[in-house]
Amino acid sequence: MFLLADRKPPVRPKPTKREDSYVYLSPEKHDKSPKEENNEETRIILLGKTGSGKSATGNAIIGDSFFKSNLSGKSVTKECQKFEGKCKGKKIVLIDTPGLFDTSLSQNTITDEIIRCAHLSLPGPHVFLIVLQITRLTKEETESLQQLFEIFGTSMGTYAMIVFTRSDELKREGKSIESFIAETGPPITDFIKKCNDRYIAIDNTSTGQDKDRMVTELLKVIRDMVNDNNGSHFTNKIIDEAAESLVELNKTEDLNHLDAMVFNSDVEEDENEGYNSSMGSHDSGISILCQPIYDEIYAEFHPAETELYDRIDKAELEIDTDEKNKKELHEINEKAIEEIDLELAKKRRELEDIVANHERVTNQCRTIEQQKKELERKAKNDTQECDSKLKLLNKKRKLLEKKKRQIALKKNELRQRITKESANLQTELNTPQNGCLLM
Repeated sequence: MFLLADRKPPVRPKPTKREDSYVYLSPEKHDKSPKEENNEETRIILLGKTGSGKSATGNAIIGDSFFKSNLSGKSVTKECQKFEGKCKGKKIVLIDTPGLFDTSLSQNTITDEIIRCAHLSLPGPHVFLIVLQITRLTKEETESLQQLFEIFGTSMGTYAMIVFTRSDELKREGKSIESFIAETGPPITDFIKKCNDRYIAIDNTSTGQDKDRMVTELLKVIRDMVNDNNGSHFTNKIIDEAAESLVELNKTEDLNHLDAMVFNSDVEEDENEGYNSSMGSHDSGISILCQPIYDEIYAEFHPAETELYDRIDKAELEIDTDEKNKKELHEINEKAIEEIDLELAKKRRELEDIVANHERVTNQCRTIEQQKKELERKAKNDTQECDSKLKLLNKKRKLLEKKKRQIALKKNELRQRITKESANLQTELNTPQNGCLLM
């Protein structure tokens, strides 16, 4: 996470009282108060990974090669840069941010660049252009975008738009930007939603009329966004504190300018009246004659200067505390991660055992199923065989029963025949032969 605990460029201290050990981040001296809105200009902050095409996009908008640009992964721009120009009769102020997506920079450097960016865009940007290539977001890009929305707040989306570069690659594939977004899905669709569904695809390699049409379309979308916001600019705690520190800085610069004038006056007095008169007057180097004037003027700025130094000391203390808390949280997280890894390894082993048991049981079930099918097939065959045998036995039984009936008939016929023959024989025996009755 970026550390932004009240870090602001400190004002220069009172002359000869404290060594000037701070440097103001912005390279420009603002003549206007940050609260004076310039409705004639549009201030745009370019955000994006090195090599995404944000510098080329800036050059296309402003119409000149102000921003150094290349297609390699090595950062050409090392710090926030601000350039002004005119496009289509409109004054454009562009701020390029090289380090906000650079994972090789330290947190302090990134923090300083955020503060620098805030100062360069005062009184506040009208538009954030988030420049992305036509490809899936890397883990670093996703985390950087999430951190930016956390730092600047969700209201940043009202003033933000995503610019997809290298649209020529989609044309070669016969695809539209809409189909690319639909196929890619989250997290790109999530960030587009945060930007109120504002996006555009451009080709920074286009030339001639194609480039003019591209720039015109891009400026129209930017102008429509500014109009939707009623011409207002983005602001949050970072921007407000940058504006306050700038006001304090301008006051101190005015005071230092007065110090220089008074000092020059003292030098002239020294030349005319003598060196001892000025040196013996006060430890600040101000002559006795000018000291009341200096004290009166300085009294107006001294409370604000003291308050600012107190805020700086407080901010540094908070930063140290945050760093300490961060270190403690890191150690706690590392320990928790180690415990989770051990538990995860244990669960993996248990899962492997469960999978092995599942495979063994599955094989057993498969074997039993095969045995079942084999038994069912065998039982079916045995049943069919038994049915065949039973049919044969029934057939034999019918034949035997038929034979039995035939034998019974023959037996009855034979009995009747025997009975008849027996009766005939008895009759013959009872009939007398030759007049004699056989007894």
